[in-house]
Amino acid sequence: MALNTQEYLANKKILILDKSSTSRHLLELALMRLGVDKGSITSLKNFHHAVEFVRINKPEIIFTDFQIHDRFGLDLVSFQSEYCQDETKKIFVVVTENATDSAVVDAADEDVDGYILKPFTTEAISEKLIRIIESKTTPNHYKTMLSKARGLQQAGKTEDAIIHFEMAINLAAKPSLALYYLGEIYRLKRDYGKAISHFKQGQKIIPLHFRCLVAEFITQFEIEEYVSAYKLLEKISAHYPLSPKILKYAFALCIKSFRFSDVEKYYMHYLQLERKTEDIKTSVSTTLLEAGVSLLRNKKYDDALDYFLKGSVIIDKNSVYLHKVVDALLEHQVQKQAETFVSMFGPEEIGDKLYRQLLFKIKTHKMPYDSVIEMGKGIINEGIASPEIYATVFNLLKNTPHEALLKTLVTKAIQQFPNKKSQFISYMPEQ
Repeated sequence: MALNTQEYLANKKILILDKSSTSRHLLELALMRLGVDKGSITSLKNFHHAVEFVRINKPEIIFTDFQIHDRFGLDLVSFQSEYCQDETKKIFVVVTENATDSAVVDAADEDVDGYILKPFTTEAISEKLIRIIESKTTPNHYKTMLSKARGLQQAGKTEDAIIHFEMAINLAAKPSLALYYLGEIYRLKRDYGKAISHFKQGQKIIPLHFRCLVAEFITQFEIEEYVSAYKLLEKISAHYPLSPKILKYAFALCIKSFRFSDVEKYYMHYLQLERKTEDIKTSVSTTLLEAGVSLLRNKKYDDALDYFLKGSVIIDKNSVYLHKVVDALLEHQVQKQAETFVSMFGPEEIGDKLYRQLLFKIKTHKMPYDSVIEMGKGIINEGIASPEIYATVFNLLKNTPHEALLKTLVTKAIQQFPNKKSQFISYMPEQ
């Protein structure tokens, strides 16, 4: 065993995530035979416990089962990348019993250092790890050229970077990663034809190449080729866990390509996310709202209500969101369900502006006209009426002898909403 292998492993924290106790034991044994102290190794069988460990302890080396019940070990890649961007200082290995899974791991390329097929021996693990460490400490010409090209790109020397990425292509049998980086440069330059060509070449060399696949998907989305983008999205979701970034595109694509029934599928992916940022929550809830409105138009009321409810829960029953839901339900005469969503307002929100406006809209469908006018006058006098409430009251007053009141309220409406003057002036009684 080379000395640099021991040096590389020294003082590194190692996580083993595998549902099989036998696999965990063999991995531990192989690592200890390479000189790793047992105290540096943490073995877990629960995915959520592993995520928590990675967040807190930031292990440089991770061995993970391909699938742990309904979760994928590849999900841990993004967590590790957050605290360790230097590829030479981290190792990520996937353990699998399925040869098909190994093709997916191979396609992950730079994000994953390799895979180990079950059943395995401690010798096979040791040999694999030594080869990975050697590639980290003494990179081949291809990786060296890639590193130089990326450095040039980060320094803003784009044309020089292109030359070096093209040189790297000739230094490897499967240069999909170099093709990805070249494609990204052209995508950022908005030369979409060249970008897509490079991404497709990368996938031809390594089918399902993760970075090329995702990059082509994003590019097709950006140029509004939604049919092509959707086919790529289906391929990605069939083989890889979906990151928050990909999910945001997925939800937007469902709306833009009018695939509202597919929103549910990607909602299930959203539920599996370990981290749900405010950004992704907003994206998902907005998509559920838009899809729900579309379902209302097609008279699929139960599906629409299901989407609205999910969106409301995600956004923590935000009053603005609930307002939009109730507006949509009232517009499509779904009165009873609209009342249900009004009841979701929290105690601290009952009586505020949005709540009072919504309550007025609900009541207009149930109360006598005189009562609606009185309720509307009260909201107007409190200064919390919307242009829509003014218009409702005006339409009712037009059919009554209360011309003086109508004139007073129209004047008040114009003062409060001067940009609506042309609309409101039409309600002014004739002299």
